[in-house]
Amino acid sequence: QNDFSRPDKPTDNAYIETFNRTLRAECLNAHCFTTLADTRQIIENWQREYNESRPHRALGERTPNEFAREVAARRDLMGRKQPKTRLKLGSNKPVRSTNLGTQIMNGPENGGRSNGF
Repeated sequence: QNDFSRPDKPTDNAYIETFNRTLRAECLNAHCFTTLADTRQIIENWQREYNESRPHRALGERTPNEFAREVAARRDLMGRKQPKTRLKLGSNKPVRSTNLGTQIMNGPENGGRSNGF
């Protein structure tokens, strides 16, 4: 596994390359920045919209806020705390996961996965 993307090899980390392309097309190329404060404000606004109110393919074309409300509603209906769920990329079916972040960080030798996803 690479810790970086090699020059001219965007497939080394397709997720970050997709994000970089989206950031450039929707924010950096769309605005004329005049000051550092202006730049920070514009990027902060775009980041908030991207993270909170924009539909994501990985969430079944729902916004993160919609997805969070649905998960909370399911927990309320069940009347108990459920294990963390995540969506398999490209699918709208949740996959149950317990302590996924620890598995990714620890790697395969400690019970994690080698590719991190």
